[in-house]
Formats: sequence, structure tokens, C-alpha cells
Amino acid sequence: MKILCLFACLFALCYQTYGLKKQAVARINARGITGTITFTEVDENTTRIVANLQGLSGNHGWHIHELPIDQTVSPDLQCLSSWAGPHYDPLNARANLNYATDCSTSNPSSCEAGDLAGRLGPLPANGQLDAMDTTGNIDLDGFYSIVGRSVVIHQVGTNVNFECGSIISQQELDGAEVTILQSVLVSPVAGRMYFKQVDGLPGIQIWGKLYHVNDSEPSERHNWHIHRDRPGEDYRVGICGPSFAGPHYDPTNQPAGAANYSQRCTPKTPEGCEIGDLTGKLGAVNVAAIPAPYATDSFFFTDSRLNLTGFQGVVNRSVVVHIAEGGSNRLSCAPLVEAENLTLTAYPIGGQPLAIISQYSRYQNTIISLGSLPSLNVPDDLGSDNPDLTVVAAAIGPNEACLLDEDATAADSTYSPYTPRSGVSTPDGYDLGDLSGAYKDYITSNGYLSVSDLPVFGAETTVSGRTLRYTYGNRRTCVPLLPPTSGANVTTVRASFSGRDVAGNVFFVQDRYDNVETGSTFILVDIYYLDANRQRTSRHNWHVHSLPAVPEQECTGVIGGHYNPFSVSLGTMAADAMNPAVNSNYSKDCTGNYQLRCESGDMTGKHGQLEIATFSDKNRPTFSYVDNNLELGGAYSIAGRSLGLHLPSSEGGALFDCATITPFYTSDDLITVYTPESEYTTRTEFVKKVSGDNIPPNDVLIVGQRVSNGCVMTVMRTLGETREPILPM
Repeated sequence: MKILCLFACLFALCYQTYGLKKQAVARINARGITGTITFTEVDENTTRIVANLQGLSGNHGWHIHELPIDQTVSPDLQCLSSWAGPHYDPLNARANLNYATDCSTSNPSSCEAGDLAGRLGPLPANGQLDAMDTTGNIDLDGFYSIVGRSVVIHQVGTNVNFECGSIISQQELDGAEVTILQSVLVSPVAGRMYFKQVDGLPGIQIWGKLYHVNDSEPSERHNWHIHRDRPGEDYRVGICGPSFAGPHYDPTNQPAGAANYSQRCTPKTPEGCEIGDLTGKLGAVNVAAIPAPYATDSFFFTDSRLNLTGFQGVVNRSVVVHIAEGGSNRLSCAPLVEAENLTLTAYPIGGQPLAIISQYSRYQNTIISLGSLPSLNVPDDLGSDNPDLTVVAAAIGPNEACLLDEDATAADSTYSPYTPRSGVSTPDGYDLGDLSGAYKDYITSNGYLSVSDLPVFGAETTVSGRTLRYTYGNRRTCVPLLPPTSGANVTTVRASFSGRDVAGNVFFVQDRYDNVETGSTFILVDIYYLDANRQRTSRHNWHVHSLPAVPEQECTGVIGGHYNPFSVSLGTMAADAMNPAVNSNYSKDCTGNYQLRCESGDMTGKHGQLEIATFSDKNRPTFSYVDNNLELGGAYSIAGRSLGLHLPSSEGGALFDCATITPFYTSDDLITVYTPESEYTTRTEFVKKVSGDNIPPNDVLIVGQRVSNGCVMTVMRTLGETREPILPM
């Protein structure tokens, strides 16, 4: 008994916070508003809240919302309740505490925990507020913690959500190590769950959203647990039985089968629960009928008895969701693995990388390391001799982005998927790709920058594959921002078009980021018409089909249907008693933000339609995407299948070209060619000219250009079926 008591005491000490300052900060930096809102625990019932903001235009309402801010969502959407969630109200003040009539600064106990305006008054026009909340309802740790949620500021005189920021612990802001695990369910219930731990702090933040893949009524009270074993590859189709995921994870050997377990294991007494009993510690979860809006049936919890790594860690175990209404049958599951840290590198041209851009989940800031670039902390009025760093809209290769001639158009302009807000000095007042304009005052002396609005993960917006252009005086250097394309854990395949109407490549790159689990797939589209007289066309649907293309044969009837390994229904017929699972909402539910609601092969649904121009068009479009529902290896791989292109919708939309998806490798050798700037035409014509008959144009990838004093230096790699270099050009 003494040994058991000693173990229990030692276990409890792991979660003590003696001498630990409990403080968290929401940083605001958009719409012309900058500054911080800081929460500091004074004692068990008192939290000091200090606002230090600039740029407010009057008295603003402000609230704590349930969810963190998704950094990949449009700035006009990310602060809305449909993404940030409703006001944080764990005590259900609206129903139980006469909130509507009694909530006031003189009676804050009747307010929602998150109603900061009701508790403390509005944010004043000068942005300065220093107040104490003595209700004990604003916690910085434990089950009711606000850390990891968000603060939303409202427009003056309205309830419109205006500006926002996630609430981050001071320890994380000071550089403490952060671990994020994710569990991605695929079928029959889909969704993504995140588990976040800051080194040295108690409590794990857990949030996410689950939804039915095919039409179904929303369902409630799903038990969920961490199970001992990592499931096999077929977890994607709901194979989650005891022989695959094992029993509940519980190194403390709680008597879960005892008659009084449900009384001993509650959110208020988590020490009586199995470590893996998320239902007992936190409560059951709901599963939405449709994925959007995101906040519907989303959840956020803080678990004070969970470790992600190390002692009693849960990494490489599994999360299992059970059937509704407290049922015990297993419905869906997924491994619990470290979240991806998606990294893009501007490959070097004879030196250090120009920049490395990475993002550790869509809820973390993007980190920019400027490598060999000089500082961009220069005067506001950038002169010709001052450096300029821009992400250019053109994807894949430098294109004509480096030439900056009089014919340059939107394809070579600054990447700007969102309209910059006029009249504000914060980063959202600049084009998204205007790094030197938006961030010159934030870049540290060592070229390091943490930003909240430059998505790598973005499904509908990403800097992946686009061109990084660095201008200094009369020298311009351009390199594509690419993921790793080599290494033991990297899989690369492509659809190489060359024989029918279209030429060029569609590249797919995927990394097994924890040596086992596959990460997101980068997609880079670089195709064009072979006929120089062909007009540019748009609204092309594109899909991965289940069978390979056959040379010299038409695509229709040969390449099979869309690749759909998880049986997502298209909703081509009305649901009825004989076919209740038909997804009649497919066309609106399958989007870039909800790719798991799509057929794996539905590239149009996940990423939108394509535009195709001729090779001689200086501004022909290229495209770049990040896909989280496409496998390049294993049982569900697209390798050996085909990519089909459809005619524009205005021309009937039939299949008109296709190519088999096959592995490719990039050579380690670089090929450098020097050309007078006056003789450089278009990227495709240049590749054809310098490669001659030695190398097909599809097997050449431009990885960098430098323009100086009328000379263009172009650096290329060759592509092939092995890593061996193709004969020099």
C-alpha cells in the first residue's frame, strides 16, 4: 500500500505548478490594430486582464470564443463565430444565470465566462485596460482553462466579429518546446483532432471536429478513447476492432469494470479515470451531419491527466470513436501521431537557401528563416538599392517572374489571394506575398520571423510551389518554394502529358513525416497546350481515375471511374430506404477545407478547376495545392492510376486527355545555363531550346534563376525513373 501511495504522489507531482507563473497572451496584429491582451492568475479566484492595444476607433466589445484561430482561413472569415466558435460559456450562463438581464460589470458572476465586455466593460478607444476578474471563472489551467481558445474583438457599436487572436501561454511565447499530435479519421466518420502540449505546463489542449462522410443525421454522445495500439493501414475504412487498436490505454490500471467507475471517473475527478478514457475525463463528442460551418459540433477540451510523450505518453497509439448514444461498438479510428511540420525550401543557387518556410499545423504561426538573405529591416520607402522579397503568384518554376519585362501580368505579380485591406499599416494591408512590405519591421536580426497569415497548410491558399523573388539593386534571384523531393521517406509521382492535346507535368509529393504515417500531398500543376495557336481555356475539371491510361487509346472507357477508395457517395440520386447513405450534399460539402468529404480522386472538388494556355503564352497559369486526402504509397496509392482532364464546361466537359501516374526522381546534379536576357522568351520555349534532342522538356525542372546586367543564369535539375542524372545538355 505504501508503494502505491508513493507512486500516486509522484504521479500527482508531475502535474503540480509550484512557482510556475500562469500567464497567457492573445496577440492582435490586423485591421490596423496591434498589441496584446494578457491574462495573469493572481490567486485561485482572481485573474488580472490587461489590454495594451493601438489603433482602436472607439469602445469595442470583446469576448473569449471556444476555439483557436485557424491560420489558413481567409482573414475575413477566421474571426467569425462559424470558425472561432461561440462565446466560451462552460457554465451555460445564458440558460442558468439570468445572463440577459443580470450580466454586468457589477454582477460578473451572471455573465458568460467569455463575455469580457459584460464582466469588465468594453475595450476603450485608447486600447488600455487593466482589470481584475474575481469570479474564479477565467482559469488558465485545468478543465475550464481558456488557454488555446481565442479572443475576438467586435466592431464599434455592432456584434460583428472584427479582429482576433489565439490565447497562447507565456511559456510557449518564450520559446518552450511545443508538441502537437494529430489523429485524422477518414471513414465512415471523418475529421481531424489535435492534441497540444507545451513543455513544462500541465494540461493538454484537445480540439477538433468530426462529421459523417456520407449523408446522415447528426449524432450525439459518441464515446471516445485513446487505445493502446496503433491501428493498421485499413483504419481509413473503419477497421478498428480490438485486434487492430487494442484496449483502452491505461498504464495506471484503473478498475474500469468496477460498478462505481462512472461515479469515480468524471471531469471533476479525472484522477479516477483511465488515462485513455477521454469520455470520462472530458465528456462525449458529437458528430456533425455536414462539415460546414466548422464550429458546429466542434470541441475543445483541456485534459490535466494526459502526457503526449515521455512518461505514459500516447504518441503512436490510436483514437477510437464509438457509435452514438454511448454505444460500445467502434465506429472510426486513426493513429495518434506527431502533427506534420510542413516545410518549403527556396533551393540554393550556389550557396545557402534563400529562405525556409515551415508551419507546424494549421493553428500555429508560419516560421520564416531568411537564410543567406541580407536583413529586410529597411526604410519604409524602399529604394532601388534596398532589398525586396516577394512571393510571386506563378507556381512551379520561376516562369517569367524574374524578368520583370513590360509584358508581366498577374501571373508574375505578387501573390495576393485576398484583397489587401486599405488604409491599415498591419500586415493585412499588404498583398499576402509582399514579405518585405508587410514584415520588414518584424524580422529579427538573424533573419527569423513568425507570422500568422502566410499559410503553408492552406487548402485554398498556400505559398507552396510559388516563386520567391529577391531583388537587390539590379540583381534579381528567383527560386520556387518546394517541399523536399528526395529522401527515404519522400514519395514523388507525376502525371506526364505528352501525346494528345496537352503537355507538361502534374507533380505529387508526399512525405512520411514520422517514418510511417503519410502527410499532406503537395500538388504542382504545370501543363500547357502543344498547339501554339490554341486559345487559353478555363473551367477544366480534373480527377484521378482508378485505371491507367493506355497509349494511343482514347481516355473515355479506358481509365475507369473516379478514384474513390473510401466509398464517398456523389449524391447522383436521391436517398431512399434502399440507399440511405447517398450524399445529396456532395457538391457543396466537398471543398478545399473539407477534403475528407470528397472522393480522393476529385481534384476539382478539393482544389477547383484548371486553366490551360499554350506553351508560347508568357503568362500561362500554373497551380499549387496542398491535399490531405490523397495517398501516394501503400494500399490506397494513386500510383499506377491516371489523371484525367476534361473539356471546359462550355464545351460539354468530356474527357479529352489523360496520363498515367508514375514515380519520378530528381537528379542530385544541377545544370546551369547562361542566356542573354534579350534572347529569353518563355520558360517552356527556353527548356526546349537548351535541352534539344537530349532530354524531353517534361524531364527538366527549373529550380532557380538569377538576372543581372542583362544575363539570365538558369539552374535546372533533370527528372527520371531513377536518381541518376540524365546526360548533360
